[in-house]
Amino acid sequence: MNDSSSDRDRAQRLFEEWVARRARGEQRPAEDWVADENEVVQSEFLAIVEDYLALTEGRPSDSGIGLSSLPSPGRELGDFRLIRELGRGGMGSVWEAEQVSLGRRVALKLLHPLVGLSPRALSRFHQEAEVTARLDHDHIVQVFAAGEADGVPYIAQELIADGRTLEREIREDDLDAALPSGAFRDLAQRFAELAEGLATAHAAGVVHRDIKPGNVLVQGERLKLTDFGLARVLDDPSLSRSGELLGTPAYMSPEQVAGERELGPASDQFSLGATLYEALTLQRPFPGDTREQIAQRIRQDDPLDPQRVRSRVPHDLATICMKMLRKQPADRYPDLEAAAQDLRAYVEGRPIAARPLSNPARAWMWLRRRPAVAAAMAISVVAFIAVTVLAISAHQGWSRADAEAKLAAQQRDTAIGIEQFLLDVFARMSPGRALDLDTPGRALLDAAEADLAAQEEAGAAEQALPPEIRAGLWMSLGSLEVGFGEHEKAETFLRRALQLHEQHLGVADQRTLKAHNQLANLLVRRAKFDEAEDHFLAAQRGHDELYGLDSPEALENQGNLAFLYWRQERLDEAEPLLRNSLRGTEQRWGPEHFHTWSARNNLGALLVAREDGAAAEPLMREVVDARVAEHGPLAPPALSARTLLVSAIRQQEGREAEALELLRVLQADTAETYGPRHPTTAHTQHSLGVLLAELGEAEEAGAWLEKAWRIRVDRLRTGHPSTEASMRDLRTTWEMRGLDPDEQEAALRKSVSSS
Repeated sequence: MNDSSSDRDRAQRLFEEWVARRARGEQRPAEDWVADENEVVQSEFLAIVEDYLALTEGRPSDSGIGLSSLPSPGRELGDFRLIRELGRGGMGSVWEAEQVSLGRRVALKLLHPLVGLSPRALSRFHQEAEVTARLDHDHIVQVFAAGEADGVPYIAQELIADGRTLEREIREDDLDAALPSGAFRDLAQRFAELAEGLATAHAAGVVHRDIKPGNVLVQGERLKLTDFGLARVLDDPSLSRSGELLGTPAYMSPEQVAGERELGPASDQFSLGATLYEALTLQRPFPGDTREQIAQRIRQDDPLDPQRVRSRVPHDLATICMKMLRKQPADRYPDLEAAAQDLRAYVEGRPIAARPLSNPARAWMWLRRRPAVAAAMAISVVAFIAVTVLAISAHQGWSRADAEAKLAAQQRDTAIGIEQFLLDVFARMSPGRALDLDTPGRALLDAAEADLAAQEEAGAAEQALPPEIRAGLWMSLGSLEVGFGEHEKAETFLRRALQLHEQHLGVADQRTLKAHNQLANLLVRRAKFDEAEDHFLAAQRGHDELYGLDSPEALENQGNLAFLYWRQERLDEAEPLLRNSLRGTEQRWGPEHFHTWSARNNLGALLVAREDGAAAEPLMREVVDARVAEHGPLAPPALSARTLLVSAIRQQEGREAEALELLRVLQADTAETYGPRHPTTAHTQHSLGVLLAELGEAEEAGAWLEKAWRIRVDRLRTGHPSTEASMRDLRTTWEMRGLDPDEQEAALRKSVSSS
């Protein structure tokens, strides 16, 4: 090939890239594209660009290609008569047309005359037709014919009414608008169908390589995948183009960004996950101003959890999406059929297979992507996320954006100190080797606690960590221990955190108030009600002064106090607090926000406490439906609501058998979520034992009550009311069976003390 031919090819390739970037909204001047090229390439490139712009804008060009070559309404191209333009991109346009011989309407995709002069672009256009013709699925746009008429290459394909893309639908959605009931289930259903269509393509050996909202068409309630122009055919190298960085940057997989030649189905899964993420949150998972910024984020950064972007996104749906967006192909679903099955499980209210990354695993993955800067930015995020994810009160402690901004500077130094502390702990657990993703979470927690305690025992002169960092660590570790059900240990840690906060930050600091709240919530669980009330009131006074009586913090405190009064059977004091909290949350967040559902749940709990099951049941059914839809049936908020619903049904005469059936399922689900030795599991087992006893099933009732008692003896403090209640009801079952309660209790306590 001579130099002039090589220069022309180079100019043509640059032109194709310029067209593609321009179609994606990039406005870089054409001259900048060839600033570093030789004069011949510059001249050829700018001439092509000028001809392209002239034809696109409908003015005469200097080339031999005239305006008559452009499509227009009424023009006939072979067997097709153009009716109206549906859309236009850098590479060409799409028209609604009539296929005259068959009298049917089609979408006719036409290549721009100048783009069609490129052998590479023409080859890619023909490839799209050939590849798509291989595929037959309801959720892939069908190709009817392909060819060339009057020098214009075309593809005739299925016409989708309205021709709207998912990109346009997302752009027109309003983040703050009220969502219709079942909106997220409908979206999951649509993506399950789309995933099945793409799985069919993979089974046929086709990898799409350019999945994005703009390549998904909307047909009523169905989605259809289109534009296989960049597809790779696994069993036919002649239909694949390797070695080029093809695709749309914002939706590329990490392996695609890295320029890997052998992209497989897992890359499409990532791109579909990025598309799902945008449909859920109305934001791209990897924003950036340049290709380089986007590529770096795709390689190194995990996107924000969809629930942090849009709180109404259901937990299970967010988990599915984030699994599809894992950096390593092996960490995603094994195939898109498995992803589709999980999406359908969510739609049908069944448990999904995907699980969120554990916090240690997330930390290790982050570190492995940044071997040179392992101590810089992310472990504090892991620590603080753990507080909200593993603590029982998962949604407590949220503050307004202005309060977060006010605290940001204060928390930055604390976060960096916590990062370094945890990294040091993890490094000592893995000396001289890569961090282990399989290190048990319990062992990590024990190591962190031991290291922090050792530093404090060494005395002030030896302490490497400032007190505010130690306070933040004790808060995080205490909340983690609540999640593990280790309430006694958690209380010790949270008391130390509060002490440090008060000594070094002051009684009015927001972090001190949060420490009061976390400790008080735990004290309620440990039945230390008087002290819990003191801490709640201290937090309430501080929040009223900092934020106002109707602030989210004040409303949260009202709910906390009401829960305390409910546990103490001070129902007349609890009710006005709960009703005011519900009123405030509805006004501030609207009727569908999770804070509002929490307030309704609390009001339902009060009605149950008043033994007004008939009034509580309809309210709790609404709460259960909302929480199962948002979080899934096994999530703690859903289990809590289901427990109250069962209690409301139990209180209504003649419905004991219905309540028993629901309670058996609830017990199994609670054990699956919390584990067999958790106090929450014991609570459900105790309820099941009591109901069985009421129905005369003394032997089975005793077995469940004994299980509950054993857990409570092990995990709750000595003399805890819940432990004593289990024993009291267990003695009743022994009496029902004609056994001596004193002898049975003595034998049981002896067996526990000797084990």
